[in-house]
Amino acid sequence: MACRFTLCLGSLLTAFSLPLHAADWPHWRGPSRDGRIEEDSGWNGSAWPMQEVWRRNVGQGSTSPLVIGDRLYTLGWRDGRDTVLCLQARTGEGVWEQTYPAPRHARNAVGDEGLYFGPTSTPEYDSETGLLYTLGCDGALHCFDTRRDGALVWAVNLYDEYKMPKRPGQGERHRNRRDYGYTTAPCVKGDWLIVEVGAPSGTVRGLDKRTGKPVWASQYDNFAGHTGGLVPLAIDEAECLAVQTQHNLLILRVDGENAGRTVATFPWEADFANNILTPVAEGNRVLVSSCYSHRTEDWHASCQVRIADGKAEVIWEKPYSSFIGSPVLVGTRLYIPGVRLYCLDWTSGELVWEGANFNYGASLIACRDERLIALGNRGNLLLIESDARSRGKYVELASREVLPGNDIWSHAVLSGGSLYARDVAGNLLCLRAGD
Repeated sequence: MACRFTLCLGSLLTAFSLPLHAADWPHWRGPSRDGRIEEDSGWNGSAWPMQEVWRRNVGQGSTSPLVIGDRLYTLGWRDGRDTVLCLQARTGEGVWEQTYPAPRHARNAVGDEGLYFGPTSTPEYDSETGLLYTLGCDGALHCFDTRRDGALVWAVNLYDEYKMPKRPGQGERHRNRRDYGYTTAPCVKGDWLIVEVGAPSGTVRGLDKRTGKPVWASQYDNFAGHTGGLVPLAIDEAECLAVQTQHNLLILRVDGENAGRTVATFPWEADFANNILTPVAEGNRVLVSSCYSHRTEDWHASCQVRIADGKAEVIWEKPYSSFIGSPVLVGTRLYIPGVRLYCLDWTSGELVWEGANFNYGASLIACRDERLIALGNRGNLLLIESDARSRGKYVELASREVLPGNDIWSHAVLSGGSLYARDVAGNLLCLRAGD
């Protein structure tokens, strides 16, 4: 009998700020930052997904919402300003908002201006202090106190402070240059807020989470990537982060006096600066994946490496990836939500099954009842059996179209029985089973 999904990052995850409630969604890709949750999908054998409860426009952009208790937090752009919104999670009614001037595109933006606009980096919540961190595409990093109606605590602009240069083109095809500004969600660890700044003085920075003052900088000092978030892992019992930069997978230490020290790097490049998928970490093995990869003729590649003795050793490499959908690992099965949903064996990389039809890919949530929720970028919402239930084949339980007409680059969120989806135009939708 298959085991139920469990979150087993243990003390390492605790160091990266656990949520206050089991149903909270406080970080990029959920409570454990990996797309897995300890909540059932809501499937009752006949009706799924839930009814539409509310929708409202929260401003343009691609940030994913956070849900903490009965509050939802999100960030959007409208009329020359970014606005942080606190809403009632169950009704969508406004509680408070904070706003500040911001451009629609980052100052160094190049390429795809009609597809990506407004803020892209998902906010970060700190359960210890109640502080909420937001990062706009043009580098505006803000800290708000959710316990005082979003009062501003501190602010800094990463471009102004750390001088991140324009990202270069890749390989010989310099016309394929892309720069979407700041996209990576900040990450709280202990007293630090860790941010991928992409500065010549250090790609990753540790800031004092209460003041925003710099504490440490990474040894690695190359261009930042366009990934959604940073990934906690442990290498030889040392607390580390996996970071997908523009040119490399970076593993760096984030423990005490060793913070910022490089553990290993692994070269990984993609045309269009398309290193945007969040890595997957399990023990000392890390999966890096991207579309437009230079490593295969068809530009789709995923590679598992083992980190040991300061090096990254290739374990396997396969021609599967996604444009936007970060992989999710559950037990011995790796799910890559690309043009299709690919189920691979984590140990060997062999394809177990494939199914569904997405466009540029999907966000993926692995639920406690061994089912997968996938939200494609054109609004196709699917409920799928994991391989623990489907036994070697693709099984789709239910589907429906949500938010048609606009691309969906944001990650779907499931919290407290409610499913939240948002498109680039800022339309935020809440679905829920009947009370």
